[in-house]
Amino acid sequence: MSERNSRVDPQQGDEFRAGSIFCRILKREGERLLIQKCGQHSWIEVKTWQKWCEQRGTVVVTVEKQEG
Repeated sequence: MSERNSRVDPQQGDEFRAGSIFCRILKREGERLLIQKCGQHSWIEVKTWQKWCEQRGTVVVTVEKQEG
């Protein structure tokens, strides 16, 4: 079984860094993510998240382990 790529399949608890920007996934509901970035919370689509990660060269800081 391969490990989940949190830049493609983000889940609650995952943390990322893009340069000086730190981002945390607070919640995932289907194809929507509640994120905390720059001290603010906002909802974004998973596809938007994936594009942001690709464009910013995002580095995974913490990956939440999935039950199962």
